[in-house]
Amino acid sequence: MCSSDLFRRNRKYRKKVIQVIGDKTIFRQENGLDWYLTSIWFNSGKKYYIGGGGLFIFNNIKNEWVQNSVQPNWDILDIKGDELNNIFLTAGYNILWHFNGVTWVDMTSSIDLVNGSVGRIAINKNIIVTVGSKGSQAVIVMGRR
Repeated sequence: MCSSDLFRRNRKYRKKVIQVIGDKTIFRQENGLDWYLTSIWFNSGKKYYIGGGGLFIFNNIKNEWVQNSVQPNWDILDIKGDELNNIFLTAGYNILWHFNGVTWVDMTSSIDLVNGSVGRIAINKNIIVTVGSKGSQAVIVMGRR
């Protein structure tokens, strides 16, 4: 049995979306989310993204999470942005995507990491950095807008 099977079968590992306001916590809507969650990025009151077993976007009108089907359904490792028109995500097997406010663009071919991987993301104004590996070597990928 792989670890993901164990998590699926063991009910004590349930997902929870919690909003923290000051010293209060509020349990938020989780309908539509996958059981496997790894990363969140949001612009408070406007847009909420959760990554994990796919990318999920909160639909304020329907009050539910909707899976985004534009990019491949890979396990999302990280999602970060600095504005609603500058969001990046990384996913398993060297996947890097960018959202420009209108469409998701596959940036994977711009980082030459055949048989490599990327993971966590950091963004500061016009600079994006992601870290990963290629074989047994650590890799830092940096891009500018």
